[in-house]
Amino acid sequence: MPTIIRDREAVRTASLDDLNHTYRELRGEPGFKGFSNRAAAEVQVQMAIMAAEDVVGHAGVPPGTRPVAKTVRELGHNPYKEGTMSHRLHEEITSQQPITPRPKAAEQPAAERGKRLVIDRVRATFSGESRPQAGSIRNQVLLFVQAAPEHTCTVAALEEHFQQPVRGYLQKLIEKNHLVIVEDAQ
Repeated sequence: MPTIIRDREAVRTASLDDLNHTYRELRGEPGFKGFSNRAAAEVQVQMAIMAAEDVVGHAGVPPGTRPVAKTVRELGHNPYKEGTMSHRLHEEITSQQPITPRPKAAEQPAAERGKRLVIDRVRATFSGESRPQAGSIRNQVLLFVQAAPEHTCTVAALEEHFQQPVRGYLQKLIEKNHLVIVEDAQ
């Protein structure tokens, strides 16, 4: 059976099971899964021991002695002096319901989300809601489509001309109504 570590110096030599058990008991979290990383466990257990010593120290210890860490079960009551802010906050925290994780929303089937828009061919509308900057690649893509025969161009021809992917530029131009997607090849 794992033991509860009460001395910070003993943390370095304790087993991982003892560290996890000590953390659960000092923090009052019986459902805690435990640490898989020993370094993280050592640091967290040392901090939990210091916090537990601090709590015991607030309750009062005989002069000349050092506070010894106690578990939440061993304390069993509010360890802070009546009327202090620490006492009031401890009461508020212990009276609250534990935080439960929000249930994950079920993903919608692909049919309801709609298919991804595949752009193969675009046509210039000559009316848009924005004004692309003169030297930008987006403006150059728009001008290339407007200068193409029937103001229509394929994505492959654009990528061949610009030697880079242009779908991002096309999507923005479609969003701003500079271009429309041509469904049937004409």
